[in-house]
Amino acid sequence: MSKPTPEIIFKEALDDEKQKIALEFIAWLRENKTSPSWQVTNKWRCNYKGKLICHIFMRGLGKGAGHGLDIGSYRIIVPVRDDLIGRVNDVSFDEWIKELAWNGRSVCTDCCNKCTPRGHTLIVYGKEFKGMCNTHGRAIFDNPDAEMIE
Repeated sequence: MSKPTPEIIFKEALDDEKQKIALEFIAWLRENKTSPSWQVTNKWRCNYKGKLICHIFMRGLGKGAGHGLDIGSYRIIVPVRDDLIGRVNDVSFDEWIKELAWNGRSVCTDCCNKCTPRGHTLIVYGKEFKGMCNTHGRAIFDNPDAEMIE
């Protein structure tokens, strides 16, 4: 089975604006020694010094491997729970990824009663947040705009 890079899939499936933003994000990751590694169809894992920084999901033009996305869409997921990413607070990483996690964190919506009473207090990249979802523990960004990527 072929293990394509995200650049190959993005060039095939994203419109011009989304493609430009997504390719700039991938280039930024590579410049910062966080190259995406293929996991399964249209899903890549990005590690920095052995620590998970984010996942990238893509919905191609065909059927299958949709990851809950519309055709021609992509998603960046940044884990924010320490048990999902290891001790990320020890990783000296660019402030951008911290801001991304802080701005897109998952707030408890009482989806499965595992967060009762209504959310947990979690430390996300060294900053305390109350009312966080303890089940999913991730920040999700679908088709992020240029401002978010900058």
